Amino acid sequence: MAISTFATVISGIQTVNAAITGVTSAPTEQPASINTADLPLVLVDVATCASDRPAAGLKRRVTTYAIKCFVQPLAQGEGIDEGYQDKLALLGRFHDQYLDQMTGGNLFGETVEQLVPPFVSESDRPLEMAGTLYHGFVIYVKVVEK
Repeated sequence: MAISTFATVISGIQTVNAAITGVTSAPTEQPASINTADLPLVLVDVATCASDRPAAGLKRRVTTYAIKCFVQPLAQGEGIDEGYQDKLALLGRFHDQYLDQMTGGNLFGETVEQLVPPFVSESDRPLEMAGTLYHGFVIYVKVVEK
């Protein structure tokens, strides 16, 4: 069986992300800008990828996907803290969801063998898109395919 395309795995990841309570939009295409009606919005990209052949006729790919969650523009909300609190609540839900996914089968495609913890996240600096700064976070999920 051939390893899934990146687009197939990203589509599977976005299906999982769209089911997380509080997520409004999880498109598979990369927008040029963000419409505030779509927030919180989740985008996925390939962060790192390593491929090898551990044995004759066997392919393996280990890919880390960067899941970027844009929660709210920094300049909006009830005071400076509202977007921050919303970000923290969503970050917890994402970690819970991906821990739950580890025990499931057929995760993001037929060739995905496992998710590798820990799921590392960065939430200490704003995310930027098209010149706008957002409360948000990036969570990195490592996927092993054979």
